[in-house]
Amino acid sequence: MKTLNFEKRVEEVEISGKIYEIEVSNYNFIKEAQKNLVVFEQAQAKMQETGNVEDVLEAAKIMVNFILGDFDRLWRVMYEDIYNLMDLCVLLSGVVSEGMQYKARQYGV
Repeated sequence: MKTLNFEKRVEEVEISGKIYEIEVSNYNFIKEAQKNLVVFEQAQAKMQETGNVEDVLEAAKIMVNFILGDFDRLWRVMYEDIYNLMDLCVLLSGVVSEGMQYKARQYGV
C-alpha cells in the first residue's frame, strides 16, 4: 500500500526574542504575500526617487501585519527605525520566497 501524508510547511523566525511561525506553503498565503512584496518593493523604489518614507512605512506595515500580525509591537521594539523595518521586510521577503521555491526545487520545476 502506498501512503501519502499531508503536512503544513512552517518556517520559524525569531525576531527580538519572540518566535513567529510562518505558514509558507499555503496557497492563499503565498498569493497575498506576493502582492504585499510587490507593493513594498514599489514603495522602496518610489522612496529612492522622492525621499518620502511614508509609502514604505505603510507598505511595510501591511506586509508585517499580514505575515506576522504584530506590527505595532515590532515597530516599538525596533525603536521606530525605518532601516530596522526595512531589514525586517527583507528577512520576511526571503522567508516567503524560500517557502515558495521549496517544492519547486524538490520536484525540479
